[in-house]
Amino acid sequence: NIVAPPAPRNYVEHYATFSGKIKNPVLTVHTKIDPLVIVANESAYKETVNAAGRSDQLFQTFTNGVGHCNLTGPQILTAVGAIDSWVRTGVKPTAASFPAALGFDSTFVPPPFPQP
Repeated sequence: NIVAPPAPRNYVEHYATFSGKIKNPVLTVHTKIDPLVIVANESAYKETVNAAGRSDQLFQTFTNGVGHCNLTGPQILTAVGAIDSWVRTGVKPTAASFPAALGFDSTFVPPPFPQP
């Protein structure tokens, strides 16, 4: 058996939720091709959040990048600016907040999970 150390276990017990009942704005940014964490996970997360009635607290966007967390500097700055603005103003970002010129793909819909 593998036992998690107390500090990380305590953090997850207090701050992680797998129910989809998120309390604060959550922005996810995912590359369309990620061999480590498949993009279909985003579909599963969205379904969980929607089922909990919290879709108002989730915005997902995708990049044309290939690889895990392979985001460019401008993409990271755009995402940080979008979540900062959302938290400060209460106005959820839109697809227009993530321009195609920076490699965002506002038309992409991740495949269902589990992926066939």
